[in-house]
Amino acid sequence: MDSSDRIWARLATMRTMALTPEMARELDELARRQDDVVSRRQLNGVGIGHDRVRSEVRARRWRIVGPQAVVLHRGTLTEPQLWWVAVLSNGKGAALAGLTAAAGYGLVGFTSASDTVHVVVANGTRIRRLPRIRVHVSRRFGSTDVHPARQPPRTTLDRSLVDAAVWSKSSRKACAILVSAVQQRLTTASRCAESFTPPGVFDMAPFCWRS
Repeated sequence: MDSSDRIWARLATMRTMALTPEMARELDELARRQDDVVSRRQLNGVGIGHDRVRSEVRARRWRIVGPQAVVLHRGTLTEPQLWWVAVLSNGKGAALAGLTAAAGYGLVGFTSASDTVHVVVANGTRIRRLPRIRVHVSRRFGSTDVHPARQPPRTTLDRSLVDAAVWSKSSRKACAILVSAVQQRLTTASRCAESFTPPGVFDMAPFCWRS
């Protein structure tokens, strides 16, 4: 289902739900902002409770993915929609991370539409396990690690690259990620090197620039 089809389906659904003009406006703005993926809490904030959600699901106009995410159509999920499912399913503060976030900044050559979506949450967060979504728990993750404007929420570029490198299965791939980010003019070698400063993280960046 392409974007135009989703828009028409969303408008048709809102007509059948007999929403007030204010509710329809809020739902439409939320759906546009989040690629037609919203949380149960957000729907409740608009005035759409559990019974209405269940009715739309039974009518095969909406679908529920996991315990929290509601997709406002029945088509195949796009990559950005899966990103929203991953973030909304793991509570306030969850953010796209690693290669997923790096791809959102423009890094190419390391991900495909069928790849795992990486999300990071703070230590102590309740993890929701869903297919194709991997949740990383970090003691060194906070609001300052999240980009202030990008949506869905994601870690900053350099934090994303560092996490992608550290989570890699080999040092060769880790170096390839960092070097590619520099070659693609997303960051600089010095910024990457500075990002490898938290205790417990080995200083991989200088090795990559020598190799």
